Amino acid sequence: MSSFGAGLLSCYLWGWAADRYGSKPVIMWALGLMVILPLCWWAMPRNDVWSFTAGMAIAFFFGIVNTGWTVSEQRLLYVNVIPADKKTEYLAVYYAWMGLLGGLGPIVAGVLLDTFDDVSGHWLVLPVDSFTPVFLLGTVLLGTSALIMSRLRSAIPDG
Repeated sequence: MSSFGAGLLSCYLWGWAADRYGSKPVIMWALGLMVILPLCWWAMPRNDVWSFTAGMAIAFFFGIVNTGWTVSEQRLLYVNVIPADKKTEYLAVYYAWMGLLGGLGPIVAGVLLDTFDDVSGHWLVLPVDSFTPVFLLGTVLLGTSALIMSRLRSAIPDG
């Protein structure tokens, strides 16, 4: 619930920023902040009196960042990347890939959680458990996404 509220509170600011500064700078900000999210989940205290509060705060932060990503990514996709005469073909491939990857994500995460079920311990102050590989993989994939997006050129200049 806190992530939806945060998204609702921040959506106009993200939309304004994407319109004012362009989609790509806003995407880069959102992705830069998204890289932090898995690390926040990893660092969250487990089975502690502060677990709920920390989880709500991270979910609130996720709502803000995810809304920024969605607003700027969709604006870039519809306004700058896809040529108007190719929208049907491009979007068919886009939505097929999004459905496929969106369905595979939870399966891969579940396999990782099952595979590393016996892992436990601490590294410095961070807990090491079955979620650690998922959080690390999320950080690496988001960082790679930021690198790819930084090199993306639009088909149409951002205006």
